[in-house]
Amino acid sequence: MDEKLLQLVIQVQTSPPIGDERQQAIVTLSDYLLRSSNLFRHQRHQPLCGVYLDIYQALQLELKQEIVQSLDGGKCTQLNVTVWIKEVRSRTFSKVLNEACLQQLALVVGQYQPQTSQWQLGFQVLINAIILSDKLLHKAHIYDDIYEDAKNELWIWLYRHINTYNPCKGRFIPWLNFRFDMILRNYQIKKTDPLIQKVNAKIIREKYQLTNFIQSINQREIIFWLRLNAKSLIADLVTFKIIALFIFLFFIAQLIRQKSLYINSLLFEIARQSLPTLPKFTEAGEELENIPQPESEPILSE
Repeated sequence: MDEKLLQLVIQVQTSPPIGDERQQAIVTLSDYLLRSSNLFRHQRHQPLCGVYLDIYQALQLELKQEIVQSLDGGKCTQLNVTVWIKEVRSRTFSKVLNEACLQQLALVVGQYQPQTSQWQLGFQVLINAIILSDKLLHKAHIYDDIYEDAKNELWIWLYRHINTYNPCKGRFIPWLNFRFDMILRNYQIKKTDPLIQKVNAKIIREKYQLTNFIQSINQREIIFWLRLNAKSLIADLVTFKIIALFIFLFFIAQLIRQKSLYINSLLFEIARQSLPTLPKFTEAGEELENIPQPESEPILSE
């Protein structure tokens, strides 16, 4: 916990139970907690407006109430300060960032053309709000690494399809969790299916063989040979392609020595593509049609 936050918490704890001093300390603490959260991190130095201001004010009000209730209940002194702050903030985000609020944010993003600055800002706020709301689907017996990988794939899918969301066909969170459920099931299949595990092992072997082959090429001899024969070889189209391939391999070898993450992914993909075509797992229900929805929750602007 940073020093300033700790000082604000101590100030709230030591303030008289009744009086303006305590109220001001709670306001300052709640504002600092919201400003330091990821929700509006891209707007920390800009004034909030519209739906973002509505959400901020609702969070601020709820957070102040949570802090007061926690102080009156004695939880603030019973728990470690870090744990207490985490619990208060978690309950606040879970209450305010309900399905109606998240749907409102999704519709705001859909109003803009993809890739514009307003769209990117709205999309980032939406992703942060989904994470903080804890409304994303949870499943038992899912390893953390699988869940995180599936979640990253979900964000990529949402980035590409957020503007196709149609509120007439269902609420936003069920629409999102429907897709997330399919992604999680596919990841579980990939993790446990013997055929896929065997194929993945082949891909890894191919990748290491390709890496070793590139690293075994004597670069000095290739450069010396190219210098001697460059003029006579360029006239021949086939030979020119071979030269281009050697240059590409030389470039790849340099990146391998630098342990580039990008080149590691590229070699893995080349190895995967070199294998015979695999049966593709089809995803049932590519489109979310009519899913029974819960009763509508009030939108903040109402």
